[in-house]
Amino acid sequence: MTAKEKNAQTKLERALAKAEARIRELESRLKLENSNDMPGAELSVEQRAALQDHVFSSMKSVPFFCRNTGEYDLLYIGVSVEVVTGLSMTLFYEDPSLWQSRIHSEDRDRVLGRFRRLGETRVTRCEYRWQIADSSYRWFCMTLRLVPCDEFGDDGTECVAGVFWDINGRKMTEKALLEREERYRTVANFTHDWEFWLGPHGMFLYISPSFERVTGYKPEKLKEDPSLLFETIVHPQDRGAVRRALLGSLESDEPISLDFRIITRSGDVRWIGHVSQPVWDDKGDPLGRRASNRDITGLKETMQELRDKNQFIDAIMDNSPAAIYAKDVDGRYLFVNVRFTEKMHRPDHELLGKTDFGMFRNDLAEQFQEGDKVVLKTRQPLFEEITVPNGEKTEHWTSTKFPLLSAEGNILGVCGISLDVTDWREAEVRLRQLARAVEQSPVSIAMTDTAGRIFSVNPCFASTSGYSEEEMVGRKLGFMLTDEDELFYDQVWECVRGGEEWLGEVRNRTKSGDVLWERCSISPVRDRHGVVENFVVVKSDITERKRLERLEKDVERIVRHDLKSPIMSFIWVPRTLRKAENITEEQRLLLGDMEQAAHRLLRMVNLSLDLFKMEEGTYEFAPEDLNILRVIQNVMVDLGETLDRLQVSISIYIDGRPAEENECLLVQGEELLCHSMLANLVKNAVEASEAGDRVTIHCSTDEEMSIAVHNKAVVPDDIRESFFEKYVTSGKRFGTGLGTYSARLIALTQGGRIEMKSTAESGTTVTVSFPARPCLAGGTMF
Repeated sequence: MTAKEKNAQTKLERALAKAEARIRELESRLKLENSNDMPGAELSVEQRAALQDHVFSSMKSVPFFCRNTGEYDLLYIGVSVEVVTGLSMTLFYEDPSLWQSRIHSEDRDRVLGRFRRLGETRVTRCEYRWQIADSSYRWFCMTLRLVPCDEFGDDGTECVAGVFWDINGRKMTEKALLEREERYRTVANFTHDWEFWLGPHGMFLYISPSFERVTGYKPEKLKEDPSLLFETIVHPQDRGAVRRALLGSLESDEPISLDFRIITRSGDVRWIGHVSQPVWDDKGDPLGRRASNRDITGLKETMQELRDKNQFIDAIMDNSPAAIYAKDVDGRYLFVNVRFTEKMHRPDHELLGKTDFGMFRNDLAEQFQEGDKVVLKTRQPLFEEITVPNGEKTEHWTSTKFPLLSAEGNILGVCGISLDVTDWREAEVRLRQLARAVEQSPVSIAMTDTAGRIFSVNPCFASTSGYSEEEMVGRKLGFMLTDEDELFYDQVWECVRGGEEWLGEVRNRTKSGDVLWERCSISPVRDRHGVVENFVVVKSDITERKRLERLEKDVERIVRHDLKSPIMSFIWVPRTLRKAENITEEQRLLLGDMEQAAHRLLRMVNLSLDLFKMEEGTYEFAPEDLNILRVIQNVMVDLGETLDRLQVSISIYIDGRPAEENECLLVQGEELLCHSMLANLVKNAVEASEAGDRVTIHCSTDEEMSIAVHNKAVVPDDIRESFFEKYVTSGKRFGTGLGTYSARLIALTQGGRIEMKSTAESGTTVTVSFPARPCLAGGTMF
């Protein structure tokens, strides 16, 4: 219902309430007049009949009787039906279904339902639309009552006695009032009022039936005990005020109005709006007070909601990051929020009433007012982007202006919302720069969704692969992989879908069929909640590097193979010379050292071949029980000259104590591999130490055996993340970058692990772990 309709209905209800009060007042007067001659007498039959005749004639009502059966056959209808409907009384007798057939289709079931429920209700009333003689529909009101059918010769049965009258004028008046008042009404709360008449001695003379609906108590209970209102129904906090207002004003000629709370029979707390005024008889003697009480709980709640809503709107205005303002049609500021005053560095009272020319530079003020004029003329919103110089910095603002209209549609001014988007604009510039960098990048870059489907590639990606962007969009990233790498692709995506970054080398095939080796990284891109939205793929072409590495390995294998023949000569020649009888013992020892050195050289050549097999995954590991302490001692012997030259010492510890000479630690491994691995790690630690430093080797015998090589030096930051990668070195004049790489390769081949920790406070520790074997009691190192 519109505001106008609600306002009109409210006024009509007030008018009807006054009319009903007038009828009750006349009835009361008649009772009082009769009581002067005959105390306790009620209205006479003639008086009641006269009153009913007056009402029926004024309402142009039509009485009727019908049977209380399924067809509701008409037994009698008043002659006034022709005046009211335009149809003769004869038509109703000739066609008993005429009255039902002319009921409006939307009202027929409701009206007939009232007839059917008469057996329960006995009396009912309804309003409906009925088609009169000119085929138009008019509104009628009908009351129904079950009565004996004695007058129609049907003893022991019941008939329906009814009266209907034309209320179309009232309905049209209501409609006109609603339409006329719609635009002026703002808020209303409709409730059914409870009326009462409080006598001059504080007794209730009349209480309307609505009292029970509002409070849950029957009107008779309040008539019997007036204290029920003041001691039970009225809220304890309001009882004093209500008692004083009602009982204290019985002899007053002033109307009173107050709001108070009640507690219903069900325990609910409701707000009541009370209005009462004095009633006087013809002689001027007080008859008490007539009061109307309306449930205004909804109105109270609405007012509280409005207050809460206003506070909510105020909070939005005060905390909004946008500058919000309103101007009248002349451009004077009517309202500004906190952000606006902060931007202007002035309180609101210095801004309200001023125009843009009083706050901004003339060129900006003219620009702002031109926008206002467009909004006032077109009555349409206007969006602008504004650049405002602010010292050395330029600010960017977006402004949305829209007309401020009254309830009648008249323009009151302009309202605007301006937001500082300087940071967004700068971010947009950086984003464009980044986009250009991606487009011009010499590496291949692609974006995929979480399923691995490509939705964007840069030009380098397209030129390297030979496919156009249109040919790749929508396809999965692995479509370029060679057939033998399809399983590898599934493993990679299983890793990255878990949120991890993947880095490695992949073998793709270009559109022309050529093999393309690429170093690839796949990184997840997350939203602000940490959920993976897509992936960014960065690839660089390493096909040429792969070719050179393969060539290098081939050359290395050839060289190693060719070195074996001369090395074997260094083994057999000293061995043969040692058998001669004309050499001294010292010469014999020197020849033995030469033979051992040749053997070590041969093992190193073989080790280089083994490392290649480890890289290829074809090395066959043959572990054996190995005393790792003896291996460490051999390493120290090999490094003896280096230790003396650099003035560095080495200490060995087992579980935190110095190692004894006759101890052993057995591990599962190959002696040559362990010797090479520990030699590289210990040599690196010694060479990184300064004169006088001590390198410590800590052996731990837990569930798995570990060896930790520690020195005081710190690994440079630039190689810490890639410490164990191939060809990584820093600061060593003749370093190849293969020592730690081969150590890691050997550790992994033997089923162990290797890790490095380096800090300025504690130095550098490289720890190798592999399964340990218990040593038999009494075992020796040799």
